[in-house]
Amino acid sequence: MSKAKTYISLICIFLGTIILGHILSPHYSTEESSKDYKRIICMSPNTTEIVFALGAGGRIVGVGDFCEYPPPVKRKENVGGFLNPNFEKILSLKPDLVITSGQHKILSDFCKRESIRCLNMHISNVESIWQAIFKLNHFLQVDDQGIELANTILSKLSQYENKLPKKVPPLKVFLCLAKSPGNFRNIATCGSKSFLNDLLQILQAKNVFEDLENDYIEVSIESLVSRSPDVIIQLSPGLNVSSSKKEEMIKEWGQLNEIKAVQNKKVYLLTGNHLLLPGPRITETLSDLNQCIYGK
Repeated sequence: MSKAKTYISLICIFLGTIILGHILSPHYSTEESSKDYKRIICMSPNTTEIVFALGAGGRIVGVGDFCEYPPPVKRKENVGGFLNPNFEKILSLKPDLVITSGQHKILSDFCKRESIRCLNMHISNVESIWQAIFKLNHFLQVDDQGIELANTILSKLSQYENKLPKKVPPLKVFLCLAKSPGNFRNIATCGSKSFLNDLLQILQAKNVFEDLENDYIEVSIESLVSRSPDVIIQLSPGLNVSSSKKEEMIKEWGQLNEIKAVQNKKVYLLTGNHLLLPGPRITETLSDLNQCIYGK
């Protein structure tokens, strides 16, 4: 069985377990699930996208700074960001539910003082995306929308099971999530606990830093050179520059001519605003990575 097929099978088992729990668990008959949340504020882009994908976007009254998709989000009230939430604006919108991604103590404490339900979502890898979908399905009482959404995403991921070339050993890929402009200081990448690592596994490719357990980490140029990836993909979500500037950014990697990817001109730049969001659009990110790695 291929690595992609094995990973997809594990996802199916995990998803089935969540669905069964969703149907049978007494947790879903608690007071929280019986509350009808009508005025929601979403502070993070991925939770915003999940709420819309569940068909509950009409209940959102406010969003955080970086929430841009789907297009109706742009008509929602802005309530600031994680570092500078606009508490006055939040109160004026009279929310009954605030959804955040990760720990946000200042916002959580504020919601507690104002008797507003605050839901902290922890979304890092593919499995936690399913968990978030079903948790929000439960809180928003949207019938079986969560099952339908998860199945739609899984169906798209499964399309890669039998289409990938049999590479032995798998191609080694470096995902550059950040670096200092014009040089190779402050290089950031993903470790084994990131959804990006999961997507590379689906594509039968190897994250050159998968031995590091963090979601995201800073690595040295020496460590990158020693691992000599076959493919380098720089992810710069939302970057809006000319084609010539993009070519210039790719050429910067030419300074590292000891690396196989540079020698073979396998260095790519992606700029879609979905690339670093663990949410419904991971299928688009998977497609973009597949195009860079295999050219199809």
